[in-house]
Amino acid sequence: KRQAAGEGDKVQLTADVLEDVRGRARAAFRAAAYFEQVPTFSKFIENAVIAEVRRVEAAYNDGEPFQPITENLPSGRPAGS
Repeated sequence: KRQAAGEGDKVQLTADVLEDVRGRARAAFRAAAYFEQVPTFSKFIENAVIAEVRRVEAAYNDGEPFQPITENLPSGRPAGS
């Protein structure tokens, strides 16, 4: 069963992004906070991740939710290389 946004335990998500991407995300959050009442930067990032996950599920999993992976992802070379 897919949990609705805002349900479940919160965990920290760490990812390295380009400095410009981080700056643009912060600026976009300020706009979303003002115009769309997005309460926190964390919620803004969560919404962005959910949108991308749903896009990939639609493209590669017949729109069905992927089974969550709980173990650590491999580090080092990028996936698929």
